[in-house]
Amino acid sequence: MLSLQCPQCRATFATTDPPPLQVVCPSCGTTSRLDTPQVAALVDGAFAGAAGPDIRPAAASAPVPRDPERSASLVSRGVALTSAGHYEPAVSEFTEAVRYDPSNAIAYNNRGYAQAALRAHDAAIADFNEALRLQPRFAGALNNRALAHTAQGAYEDAVRDATAAVRLDPTLALAYLNRGLAHAALKQLDRALVDFNQALALDAKLVNAYHNRGFVHTARGDYEVALHNYNEAIRLRPESAFGYYNRGFVQMLHGAYDDAVQDFGAALERRPSFVDACYNRGDVHRARQEFDHAVADYTAALQHDARFLLAYYNRGEIFYERGDYDAAVADFSAMIRLDPSMPAAYNHRGLAYAAKGQHEQAVADYNEALRRNPAYAAAYRNRGAAYAALGDEERAMVDHIEAVRRAPKVAAGFEGFAKLWSGADAESKQMALEAALRACELSGWEESSCLSTLSHAYAELGAWNDAVQWAEQALAFAPDREKPARQAEVDDYRGRANSEDA
Repeated sequence: MLSLQCPQCRATFATTDPPPLQVVCPSCGTTSRLDTPQVAALVDGAFAGAAGPDIRPAAASAPVPRDPERSASLVSRGVALTSAGHYEPAVSEFTEAVRYDPSNAIAYNNRGYAQAALRAHDAAIADFNEALRLQPRFAGALNNRALAHTAQGAYEDAVRDATAAVRLDPTLALAYLNRGLAHAALKQLDRALVDFNQALALDAKLVNAYHNRGFVHTARGDYEVALHNYNEAIRLRPESAFGYYNRGFVQMLHGAYDDAVQDFGAALERRPSFVDACYNRGDVHRARQEFDHAVADYTAALQHDARFLLAYYNRGEIFYERGDYDAAVADFSAMIRLDPSMPAAYNHRGLAYAAKGQHEQAVADYNEALRRNPAYAAAYRNRGAAYAALGDEERAMVDHIEAVRRAPKVAAGFEGFAKLWSGADAESKQMALEAALRACELSGWEESSCLSTLSHAYAELGAWNDAVQWAEQALAFAPDREKPARQAEVDDYRGRANSEDA
């Protein structure tokens, strides 16, 4: 056996003779190549990965004679397996190490690390607790327990453990990194930034610190600084998908859509199953009205994660906007099966049913949306439109009034009123005009649908020149898919205006 000292935290640990090319420090998790003085900290989340089974220590076996040397050898084998990402067999090796030496704190710490990598956080914390019982000044075990607490959402506990770790070893860069992560989760961004800066002062190659510092700057709206951090992460680890994904997310936030698409693509080249990269690239394509590409990306996200609710939601909205109402119903129905508690899924499925002319089914969905969220103004408005289509004008009026009462600053509520009042007596037509004017005012006179409703209200009153004027404005602001209908309105009203002038 050989004894090595970690260049990061200076802890001493045993390894095989001859040693492997790469070892992982059991105290702080630092990965070292023995053929180079460079030390690369573990990045992309020490405990990242798909949820695994709740691997726990094996049932008690027959006692074995205490053999610390055998225990140390088993720890080394477990470390090699952990370094290669083989966490389940690593747990078995560390469990055997504990059998041969129940006082081996390093074995408990390493088993906890592997347990945490498998998302068995309760078992991991139990192992870190035992390591600390045996060796109370074990800074690495405190640091690892801090990260396990963060994974469980126990952020205050994580801060406490990481603080204790840096008190014992002020040079332990990963403890600052993990405390910063907990501070960020607590929305204590200034404290998080101090910790990430200190981590990088101790280890300028700690890629996760650049990722997390970039996250803090993104949350603060400092996009250029965030991009600098992600650029550095990519420079240090160009094979990792995370740097490209994070940089693409920032590019998307400040509207650099071409760069965002390129970065999400680079992330997917490195990790084809990267669900969030598929989804966010779909959002960028949708913002650019590249709907075929957006649907393809949302579909790819769902192929990798069939429970990704937002991908169903956004794809369903695109299907609805494109007039593929059956596909929209299917996507919103899938959402409801996966999570029946979401009012928006019922509301949007109701819209798709209404577009198919199935107004009774639409009313049933709006009822369910409102049962789950009685303050949902859009569901009142949409149910009012469905009642109107069914000829129930009294209920339609009640729902439109409630929609406006609950959302008096939303243009769509007044637009719905205007449509409800059009085509009736002269007084109602005047009320429709006033509601349409209010809708246009609330929408900044730039919403095509509201402008079209206003032109129709003028047409109902026989004010054809005003109808033409606002129909032309509606055409100017209409998306491409609506321009033919808006042009038809302009032509109709202009023809009627010319007939009256003649």
